[in-house]
Amino acid sequence: MNPRQALFTIVILSLAGCQELDPGPLARVEFANYEVSQRNSNHEITSIIFHHTPMLSQGFADSLKQVIHVVIYDADSIPSILGTLPKLGWIFINESPDLKAIPASIGSLPILKFLSIGHTSVSELPQTFRDAKKLKTVYIGQSPASLFESLTVLPSLQYLSLQGTTDIPDMLPSLPGVIVLGVHGTHELPGIGRLTNLETLEISGSSASTLPDDVGILTKLKTIRITYHQTALTIGDGIVPCVGLENLFISNNASITLPSRLGDLKSLKTLYVYDSDLETIPESIGGLSSLEVLTIGGTKVKELPSSIGQLSTLKTMSIVYSSLEGVPNEIDQLTGLEILALNHNSIAVLPSTIGNLTKLGSLDLTKNEITEIPPSIGELVLLRGLGLGDNQLTSLPTAEMKHLTHLAYLTLGKNQIPKAQVDELKAALPLLKIMD
Repeated sequence: MNPRQALFTIVILSLAGCQELDPGPLARVEFANYEVSQRNSNHEITSIIFHHTPMLSQGFADSLKQVIHVVIYDADSIPSILGTLPKLGWIFINESPDLKAIPASIGSLPILKFLSIGHTSVSELPQTFRDAKKLKTVYIGQSPASLFESLTVLPSLQYLSLQGTTDIPDMLPSLPGVIVLGVHGTHELPGIGRLTNLETLEISGSSASTLPDDVGILTKLKTIRITYHQTALTIGDGIVPCVGLENLFISNNASITLPSRLGDLKSLKTLYVYDSDLETIPESIGGLSSLEVLTIGGTKVKELPSSIGQLSTLKTMSIVYSSLEGVPNEIDQLTGLEILALNHNSIAVLPSTIGNLTKLGSLDLTKNEITEIPPSIGELVLLRGLGLGDNQLTSLPTAEMKHLTHLAYLTLGKNQIPKAQVDELKAALPLLKIMD
């Protein structure tokens, strides 16, 4: 089996949630234009890959009554008899540029729930798809723009993914049922505001310089995920009207600019920016009155705004693998913080009042330039994990650290701490394991 076939097989089985079966009786059987990829315990075919245009006689179709998944590629037509398979729920059609039509019988499949159409010339879905009430997930890639307009026939469509260099029409159709939209390699999303019930927007591999202007009118939007953006992206203040936005994930991107009015997103609970060329965090971040998780990693951020201390609901803060040169004193106001990770930065001095963070259970300061640990660290009585390795420490406030009776893990490697102090801590804290 070539890698492309293997990939399709893996996708089928993973999406279907199939469990791994005994490979003995289910060994693959190669045929002229199809391949059995899975059988059930009765040796009946449940998954099949067609390498070219399917050739289905009535007798062969009768042997496929238990088929759940079908993959078709390099086909110029699809036989109508495929629409008679009673258990067929997942159809993948890929790499078939000469395919121009989907048989009407496919729309009448009683339990069809997933349809992928990629790299075809299919211009529309048959009207029979109006009866496909269980079809909730559709993937489209490299197909004519007119195919989008026919999506309006689908009565239960909720999850829509646009893959590859898809030719998007001048205006996305009104699809009020869609709650999740994923787009990959698409430059613009005209009319996205018409998806009035959209809850999740995922954008990957785009080269647009800004988010679509009408994202802000998607009042039900809860999650935005932006990954592998190819050019500089400015997330402007047009996002601010998304009053219900709870999660903003940004990763593996080129230059990123956050909205100046970021703090107006009062429902935001998670802000995640990783492996992206972010340079500054807006001062308005302090207005995120619902924020619980803040993760900034692999960026060019050198400082945190003092308003960070206003994040009274924050439980986890991770500013790692960046260029952070210091920690604002206002961090001591984050009294609900349970996890604080500041590892792999350039921090030299910690606030003397870090002991105010009395709910901290984990503190990671590994690989910085810290020369001294404030004595107030002894007030972090719930602390279970403490990372101090790879700094410039020559001593520890051992008298105060003896109060850390819950401390179970401590890293100290690549410092110059006297062995006597280490031994003193070991003796005072019987639960403690000290690692390099």
